[in-house]
Amino acid sequence: MNRGLSNSKRDRLLAGYAHGGQDPEHRFMHWVYLPAIVFSALGMLYAINFGIALIAIALAIVYYSQYGQRVAAQLGAALLAMLAVWMLVMPAHYLAQASLGIFLLALAGQWSGRVRAGGPEPSFSAWKHFLLAGPVYALAMIR
Repeated sequence: MNRGLSNSKRDRLLAGYAHGGQDPEHRFMHWVYLPAIVFSALGMLYAINFGIALIAIALAIVYYSQYGQRVAAQLGAALLAMLAVWMLVMPAHYLAQASLGIFLLALAGQWSGRVRAGGPEPSFSAWKHFLLAGPVYALAMIR
């Protein structure tokens, strides 16, 4: 993949997120709700099967490689760390319930945050964008 292309795509994404990133409510959504949603989704996949969780991580790495190899590697490492937390902390018989509970709470928080911030009603397209592109923005904020 052309390095310049991935950088320009990442730069356009970050510019689009930068406007909302000035609002403390949006920052909270990116620092709390987004990681909780991803963490819980990974927990649900792990509850189904460990192999499925690893396949999902591999697919995420491939997807995020469009933003550059460094971004893909960092997000892959973060997802593997999340999976390790599930493996080390949560007993298997509570895994599905805990991950579903976290997912629903984080999703409700993200939705209510958008409504309180006066944003448009969340659509499937907006949620998909938030969940797929949001981690790239969160990584940029960390740097």
